[in-house]
Amino acid sequence: MSLTETEIPRPREISDMPDLSGLDSKLRLNLILNVLSLRSDPGNFKARALWTNYIKLVDHLIRDYIDARISLMEAAGEHDTLIGPLFRASTQVEMCLINLKRAIRFARRFRFKRDCPDCEILSVTSDDVLSRISDFIQAHQALEEHILNREINEDDAIILQFTKEGVEVGEEKITYMELSEWIQELHQLAMRMTEYSELEADN
Repeated sequence: MSLTETEIPRPREISDMPDLSGLDSKLRLNLILNVLSLRSDPGNFKARALWTNYIKLVDHLIRDYIDARISLMEAAGEHDTLIGPLFRASTQVEMCLINLKRAIRFARRFRFKRDCPDCEILSVTSDDVLSRISDFIQAHQALEEHILNREINEDDAIILQFTKEGVEVGEEKITYMELSEWIQELHQLAMRMTEYSELEADN
């Protein structure tokens, strides 16, 4: 579908992207303050490396998601601006998914020394979720290769496609609700971990 066609949905039609602006996106700052005040520190270099990088990634993916939603809302205005915000949203969602995959891989390596009810294995760390995110990223990379090799037709999509329910590329689709729930699960774990010291690295 050409980017100049009127069928491109404006974000006022893309109304199901949950607002996550209320999530704390200052996890790294909280982590630093807690470590300096001796409130939390795994005390193990390998565990600390996992811990710190996971929180950094969750921080990033929350910001990517919020920025993508802002771009889509900007494109929803009554003015004619549409292509620029959609291009930005496409890049922001792409980065969100890449950081989401990275954060999940870190979360799957955590091992807790003692009972931590809020740190239990989350659904977002399942093989199924990781596979779906990986497939989506690979489909987008395949699209870029088709573009680079000029193996694309005029009616083909050249960026991520936004619908009312979610984002698509090729045959792959992730709904806004799924994406927001995955991010919230990882954020909840990150919040708990900024004050948790009983963590070991998974060898």
